[in-house]
Amino acid sequence: MLSAFGKVYATDSDATACDIARAKDRATVERGELPDHIPFWGLRPDLVVMTDVLEHLDRDRESLEALRARTSPGGYLVATVPATPWLWSEHDVSHHHRRRYTESDLRAVVETAGYKIEILTYFNFLLFPLIAAVRMAQRIIPAHGSSDLKSHGSLMNSLLLRVFSSERYIINHVRVPIGASLLVVARNP
Repeated sequence: MLSAFGKVYATDSDATACDIARAKDRATVERGELPDHIPFWGLRPDLVVMTDVLEHLDRDRESLEALRARTSPGGYLVATVPATPWLWSEHDVSHHHRRRYTESDLRAVVETAGYKIEILTYFNFLLFPLIAAVRMAQRIIPAHGSSDLKSHGSLMNSLLLRVFSSERYIINHVRVPIGASLLVVARNP
C-alpha cells in the first residue's frame, strides 16, 4: 500500500522476517535493530511507520529519538501499540511485549523523543468489551503459553475485519476514551 506513495524501506531485527518481506518484493528490506543499528544511512524519509513495534523495545524513547534524527524535517511518524495495561495476558508474553501503553504513557514517550503529536487516539474499541471479557476469563481460568492469534475461519475473519475497519469512520469525529490499541501520528518539527 505504501509503495503507491513512494519508495518503501523496511527493517526488522529478525533475519527470517526480513527474508519473508524481501520475497514479497515490495520494499527494500535490511536487517536492523532499534535504536542503535538502523540501516539505510543517508536516507531521510518523510514517513516512518511502526505498527506494533514500540512495545517490543526495551528503549522505546531512545528508538523514537533515533528515528526522529533520521526523518526529514516536517516528516511524520505513524505508530500503533497495544493499549490498556490491565489487558496484559499470555498473548503479550508469547509475543515478547515489554509493555502495553496508556494514552498518557505514549504521549510522554513520543513528546520526550521530540515529536509534535497531531493525532493520538485509542482504536480497536468496538471489540474492546469482548477482548476485556476474554482477558478477565483468562485470569479466572489461565491458559498458559497461549496466544490469541488463531485462525477462526473466513466468515469470522470477514466479520471481525468489517467491525475493526468501521472504526475509521468514528475516530475522525469522536474522541474514544478506551481501546485495545493506540494510534499516534506525530510530526518531526
